[in-house]
Amino acid sequence: MFLGKKTQNLILILFFAASIALFVFALGGNDSFEVFKESVQRNVFYGAFVFVMLEIISIVIAPVSTIFLIPVAAEIFGPFITALLSVLGWTIGSIIAFGIARRFGRPVLEKIVEPEKLEKYRNYITADMEFLTVLFLRAMLPVDVVSYAVGLFTSMRFGKYLLATIIGIAPFSFIYSYGGEAFLMGDYVLFTLIIFVSAVFLSVAWVVFRKLKK
Repeated sequence: MFLGKKTQNLILILFFAASIALFVFALGGNDSFEVFKESVQRNVFYGAFVFVMLEIISIVIAPVSTIFLIPVAAEIFGPFITALLSVLGWTIGSIIAFGIARRFGRPVLEKIVEPEKLEKYRNYITADMEFLTVLFLRAMLPVDVVSYAVGLFTSMRFGKYLLATIIGIAPFSFIYSYGGEAFLMGDYVLFTLIIFVSAVFLSVAWVVFRKLKK
């Protein structure tokens, strides 16, 4: 039913390598990429579907960042649509991860996520954690393991979890999309500004989260 660690690692390596290759391909801005871009735009529904599926896979099956894939998508679909697609993909992936943890528990979960990673996040998770705590965890920590950890270590209701997930991941979906497009377009002033705003946002989120945790 679930993939083994070796299969997961292989998917992770292939996924990451393909994302970097596509990013470099887009950064070059050659005619070949323009052909690829126009081809996807002519079949925009299928292209968007593939992108969302990759985002889901990056959460559930192979916990690997899509940071190199998002700028390429932003160049093809536009940063706003890419951000919305990222929110959709990450949210669906988070729901699946939460459901696996809540339904099957630790014995099955440890076949997907390394036990050490789960224990690492246990320090942040409490059984009676509040909505705002989950929201800030979403904004600061990787989506994949947090989803599994919340499903395993808490009794949080699904509705609250879903709302906190969407609100928590939305800001960085837009930051990655607009920042990635700015980098590919060579607008390094805007890119630097976005990085600065991201750093400030993370710092504020961390301070507030620490106060909530206490």
